[in-house]
Amino acid sequence: MNRLVRDLQKRSQKRLDFKIGGEDTEVDKSVVEIIQDPIIHLLRNSIDHGLETPEERAELGKKDKGIIRLQARQSANEVWILVADDGRGLDREKIINKAREKGILKGNPDEMSDKEVFQLIFTPGFSTAEKLTDISGRGVGMDIVLQNIKKLNGKVEVRSKKGEGTTFILRIPLTLGIIEGTVFEVGGTYLTLPTIEISELVSLKDQKLIHPYKDQEVLDLRGIYIPVIRINDLLGLREKLEYKSKNPVLIILENEDRFLGILVDEVLGNQNIVIKPLSSSIQKAKGVNGFTILGNGRVSLILDTKFLFEKFHGNAASTSSGENSNLSLEKLA
Repeated sequence: MNRLVRDLQKRSQKRLDFKIGGEDTEVDKSVVEIIQDPIIHLLRNSIDHGLETPEERAELGKKDKGIIRLQARQSANEVWILVADDGRGLDREKIINKAREKGILKGNPDEMSDKEVFQLIFTPGFSTAEKLTDISGRGVGMDIVLQNIKKLNGKVEVRSKKGEGTTFILRIPLTLGIIEGTVFEVGGTYLTLPTIEISELVSLKDQKLIHPYKDQEVLDLRGIYIPVIRINDLLGLREKLEYKSKNPVLIILENEDRFLGILVDEVLGNQNIVIKPLSSSIQKAKGVNGFTILGNGRVSLILDTKFLFEKFHGNAASTSSGENSNLSLEKLA
């Protein structure tokens, strides 16, 4: 990408700084092959249409050098690829007028949010460019970007402010990413949690648990009271997992200053794992983001930590509504 931007900069006769961040973010090779073309198209578009010429930037009081950023990061259950510039920004009125000309404008534009207006640029054949250039793809529209990302069940988000710049966010489901996971075992079943969500591991060998009320155990960890939860209670399993260890381990999860302790038999270690999506028949299983195949050939389901917190803190509500995922981990493993 550095070489591409350098070559395009010379051809466009514009001055810019290219900044890359999040190089250590990992995704599966098949994802890289699909997102490469959309990223190239967005970079071409930013240089050709997004950034102003040095003369135009001087008139606007901007630095003569524009800035283009390419950044990757993990956010919740997605991988985000951001392509941003500090150029012209998207012109809302120009987009609306072009959409009206092409007959693709639905509803009253005055009632449309900027987000809805900006999504119009992904319509096949849509372009506000006054002239076509070989830099931004000879008239190839932004719909190509959206089509490629949809192949990954992802989406494209646009944030822009006229005169200040534009950011395109390619949001790719984490089920196609690579994360560092902590693998643990409960009753002979392997499960995985994203390591980044884990605060610490605590052996319960010499620990005394508190019972503040019926059926709830709590660990006093340096003055912080951690609720002790069993996998069966959070996932509503048809076939209960039997804890076998005499010296169990508590995995402490932290989310927005809230803590939760997941009781496990044994922690097997950390490893980089490729997250594979669940099959269509069990995609609606709650509490699970996907699965991975471990080095020993065993299947390990990857737990959704956000769901675990929501389930625990909203347990009364979910119980009253009678929701139950009825997920059978043992059959999957």
